[in-house]
Amino acid sequence: MNTLDHHFHHAQNLLRGNTLSHQPAAQKAVAPIFYELTPGDGAMYEIPTYIRVRIRQFDFDNRCRAVAYIDRLRMILRSAA
Repeated sequence: MNTLDHHFHHAQNLLRGNTLSHQPAAQKAVAPIFYELTPGDGAMYEIPTYIRVRIRQFDFDNRCRAVAYIDRLRMILRSAA
């Protein structure tokens, strides 16, 4: 095994054994409590209007790009046929 392979496997084993990447058992037991909405909490998790507008704009831009790509692809295929 050469040195590069050795370093790669050593780093991989360190990452696998990293306890910081695993959730402790106590945290797993408490986590569902924080995921459940209690009455009155719904408004706290609403997406602000300016972010909703940006999301819609990005979606619209992406759809326009996809339609333009499909149109270009159709023209290429028609010219090749």
